[in-house]
Amino acid sequence: MRRSMAFVFAAAVLRAAPAQAEPLDLDVFKLGPPDARAVALLAGRAAPTAADYQAAADARQRFALMASELGLALSSFILTPPVTTGYSGFDFDLEFAYSPTHTTAVGGRSYWPTRGLTPRALLMPAIHVRKALPFSTELGARIIYLNQSFMFAAQGEAKVALVEGFYWIPDVAVRGAMTHLYGARGLDLTTSDLDFMVGKKLAVGGIMSFTPYLALRLTWLDAGSEAMDFAPAAGNPAPIGVVAAYPRLQRHDHLFTRYALGVRLLTYAVSLAAEVTYFGGKTFSGGAPSALGDQDLPGFEVKSSLSAAVKLGFEF
Repeated sequence: MRRSMAFVFAAAVLRAAPAQAEPLDLDVFKLGPPDARAVALLAGRAAPTAADYQAAADARQRFALMASELGLALSSFILTPPVTTGYSGFDFDLEFAYSPTHTTAVGGRSYWPTRGLTPRALLMPAIHVRKALPFSTELGARIIYLNQSFMFAAQGEAKVALVEGFYWIPDVAVRGAMTHLYGARGLDLTTSDLDFMVGKKLAVGGIMSFTPYLALRLTWLDAGSEAMDFAPAAGNPAPIGVVAAYPRLQRHDHLFTRYALGVRLLTYAVSLAAEVTYFGGKTFSGGAPSALGDQDLPGFEVKSSLSAAVKLGFEF
C-alpha cells in the first residue's frame, strides 16, 4: 500500500513535459533586455539614452527579484526536528508547501515572467527521503514540484545531531542543504542552506511523541541566465550588442536570514509535521542606472514573507 502511494505521488511530480507550457512556466526573455545597448538597438537608436539605461537596469532588477523569491520558496521548508531517525532508521515523507509571492511591478512590468498567470503564491508538493547513519548523522534527498509548471527542484541534505536525547537538555542539530532548479529554460538557480536547529522530543502517553523545534536558517542564492538573442522581438537579424545575459547573483553577495518554527508528532511508524518559516525582508544596494555596467545589479528589495508546510511521513 505504501509502495503504491509512493509510485502514484512520484508519477505526479516527475511527469514528462508536454508540448504546451503550463501557466507558471518561466520565460526569462519576458523580463526585457538587460543591456542598454540592446534596448537602444531594438528601438532603432545608435547609442543608449538615459531611458535605455533605466530600462536595462529595470530588467536586471526584475531578474534579481524573481530569482530571489523563487529560490527562497523552493528552499523554504525543513519539516524535520533536530533529532535523527536512529542508527538504522529510514523516513519517507509526502510534503506540501505554500510560499507567498509579491506582484509589485518594476518599470511597469511584473518580475514574474510566466507564460500564463502572475502567481500570488507558489504551491509545492514534494517527496522527501531520509536515512540515518552512525554518529547521529542523517542524509536526505527531496524532489520538489512547482505546481502549474513543468519545473522541479532536487535537494540534497545532511544533518548532524550535536545533542540528542540527553535527559532534559534540548536537542541541537546542524543541517546543510543544497537545492537546484530544473526545467526553467535559460535560468540557472541554486540555493545553499545552513540551519541551526534546537528542539526537544516529549513523550505523550507512551505511544507517541511531540517534538517542537526552532531553526535559524542562513540561505545563500546563486542565480544566472543564458545569453539570449533579443533581436527576434524586433524581427531583425542579431546586430552586435543585442545578445545579452542577466548578471549573476553571486552566492557570497546574496545571503538571506530566515527563522522556522515547527512541530512533529510521531506515533508508531506514522509522523505528522507542520512548519512556518519567516523571512523579514532584505535590501541589496546598487548604484544609479547610468553608472552601472551591463553586468552590474541595481539595488533591489526582497520583501518579507511567511511560508508554511505540512507533511505525512512514515518512519521505520
